[in-house]
Amino acid sequence: MFSKLDYIMLHVNNMEKSANFYHHILGFPVKFKSDGWSELDTGTTTIALHFTKETVSPSKFMSFGFIVDNIQESFNKLVVSGAKLNRNIEEEGDGILMASFQDPDGHVFWIAQQKK
Repeated sequence: MFSKLDYIMLHVNNMEKSANFYHHILGFPVKFKSDGWSELDTGTTTIALHFTKETVSPSKFMSFGFIVDNIQESFNKLVVSGAKLNRNIEEEGDGILMASFQDPDGHVFWIAQQKK
């Protein structure tokens, strides 16, 4: 019935700021951009940004993540870029290193690497 996750839609209050974050800071190519809707290509799932005038209040129980080759390098790049740090690099069960950040609207995302 379902084979993969195609889209993640995030409500945003400032399309320009959010699209720039996902494109310039996280490095995802822009598939489509307008004042009300933008799409960024992660290679497997599209991040869709939907403008709203309502105050965005992301759920603290929902996040999404990215597997990285070098968590320390990715972490440092995000910190230097001004991404809001949510949680420092910590080891999770079974040797997974994880850190989390927030995008400009407070949506939580994490980066992870299998400990070598």
